[in-house]
Order: sequence, then C-alpha cells, then structure tokens
Amino acid sequence: MGSEEALEIVLYLYEHRDRAWTPDEIRLRLHIDLDATASSSTIVNRRLELRLTDLVERGLVQLYAQTSSYRFASSDPHHAEFVEQLFVNGRDREEALGLIYLRPKPEKERRRRLAL
Repeated sequence: MGSEEALEIVLYLYEHRDRAWTPDEIRLRLHIDLDATASSSTIVNRRLELRLTDLVERGLVQLYAQTSSYRFASSDPHHAEFVEQLFVNGRDREEALGLIYLRPKPEKERRRRLAL
C-alpha cells in the first residue's frame, strides 16, 4: 500500500467485510473531505477511485461492477492474515503507517531530487 489513506480504506473494508461499500459511502465513513468547490470535489472523488482500483489490482479488494461497490476480499491468504493482524493490533498499524512514509523512493524520483 502506498498511502495512509489506502491503508485506512483496507482496514475499514476489512472491519465491515460483511457488505460492499460504494466510494461515496467509504468517503463519508472515513471522513475523506470534499472541498467546497466542484473541481476539488472531482479531484477527491477521482483520487478515491484510483486508490480503490489499485487495491483491486493488488488483490485486496473486490469490485462489484453492477453496483460500483467494493468489499474486502483478499485473493492471497497471507495478505488477508496480515490485514487481520493490522486490524487487531493497533501498534502494528502504526508501524505500517510509519513504513509507508519510510519506504524507499522510486529510482526516477531519486534522480529527479539529485538533479535539483
């Protein structure tokens, strides 16, 4: 996972895995704020859609196309176990959030920073 927001989405969907959630429901439940302007709202909605698409591609979340809703459904038992441990143990969750910010930068970004 590449962001704190993505981790929060996965943990929320894990906690409420008994049903599927629309992006708007996820946004409201996680208090992912929309700005007052329509253009900012579009950006926030698009960012959330991209996060959910990424989580689907990673095999952590399932998309129900008929209802445009999402549900936690890991295709890898090891990932499911890891998410469960993060959910159960808040300390691990804080460590995971720390790792998100400490992860190595992609080579392209490192080169760009060196050029500055």
